[in-house]
Amino acid sequence: MARKRERFDRTDVPRESPRRNLVGAIVSVAALLVAAAVVAFFWWRMNLERGLEVTELEDALAYPSSASVVDGMGYAVSPDDIETTLLLEVDDIDAQTPNLVRARVLAVNHTSGTASVAGVPVTVKIDFDDPAALGDVCVRSGAAACAELLSEAAGVPFDHVIVSEGDVLPGIGALSGSGIIDLPTQASELVSSLRTDMSDEEVLALADDVAATGAAAADAPEVAPVPETVTDETGATTETGSWLVDGTQLALTLGLLVTAA
Repeated sequence: MARKRERFDRTDVPRESPRRNLVGAIVSVAALLVAAAVVAFFWWRMNLERGLEVTELEDALAYPSSASVVDGMGYAVSPDDIETTLLLEVDDIDAQTPNLVRARVLAVNHTSGTASVAGVPVTVKIDFDDPAALGDVCVRSGAAACAELLSEAAGVPFDHVIVSEGDVLPGIGALSGSGIIDLPTQASELVSSLRTDMSDEEVLALADDVAATGAAAADAPEVAPVPETVTDETGATTETGSWLVDGTQLALTLGLLVTAA
């Protein structure tokens, strides 16, 4: 008589079960979500780093400059702590030499908690070695050259520069109160449309300043240019047809100069 084989279950081999399959599916989905989040973060960080701490803009601001606001003509240098940022609006942020649409200077007075914005005509002459206006310098040499040469021509030093497509101040002001960890969700579009020498921490600090002072909604009167003149050997003065930035009026508008006591 044949013996009936006994069946033994192996305890070291997992059994198939609906619950185990469900758990496996959940783990797989979670892993995919984490992987997607990591990829998104690094994609955002790459774009962030491309827009912030741009080397050529840092170099332009670090270049030894003789630009400085000085006393004279009944005015004195303000003793306040004022931070200036050159705002250059261009038609194509990704172009090597874009067309300059508008130029402004933002001055945040940390002493008084106020801010001023002044416009600079793109037609003012800022390059005297190879004569060119502000807008022409941007097309010819890029935004970094604009920052360096405008600072020299106006006698106004810039602490920072932001190059953007359109008005960047409302977008920056909207970041007020954010932390660096919030930037991927709140600033990806903004970061992709600007280039600046500033770090992410400095952008967030500026955001708080813009929001606190209402700088995004501040009037930005364009400082009227003055005609360039030359004097011949007889002492006669004639206009060259070019226009220059009025550095004194620009400094007054920004609060860098005040009426002498």
